[in-house]
Amino acid sequence: MLWAAVALSAGCTDADRALTGRWGATEPVESSWLVGRPELAIGHYGSELTGVAWFLDGDGIASPVCPCAYVDQLSLDLGAEEFAASTDFCTGDKWIWRLALDDTHDPPHLVGTVEVKDAPSTLLDIELERIDTFIPDERKLCDR
Repeated sequence: MLWAAVALSAGCTDADRALTGRWGATEPVESSWLVGRPELAIGHYGSELTGVAWFLDGDGIASPVCPCAYVDQLSLDLGAEEFAASTDFCTGDKWIWRLALDDTHDPPHLVGTVEVKDAPSTLLDIELERIDTFIPDERKLCDR
């Protein structure tokens, strides 16, 4: 049994989990459809990525209207360390996140855009900073 655990851990490299963690907006976002400091709790395991998007106000309090939504992987490029994912917002809109890892910062950042699907005028530039590589249980589930 111990051998199996060692073999599994030896096969995992940092690149296989490079996007794992809690990522929070570096600056408040203010637009007609997104206001506050979004946070992504991402689990990245090899070629799979999932998580929860949290919609927080400027003080870090979850929105009473739509506190969270699950993150569904659309694409993942391990070589470029970038991904596209979607979240189904409470209004029924589908949000598309297109983010790439920028590890020139300490801690690393995710840099890219978020938009409402089928509404290209909603494209927003966004930058998220890794808050932690550990994701607490309360950030893994979305009960809305």
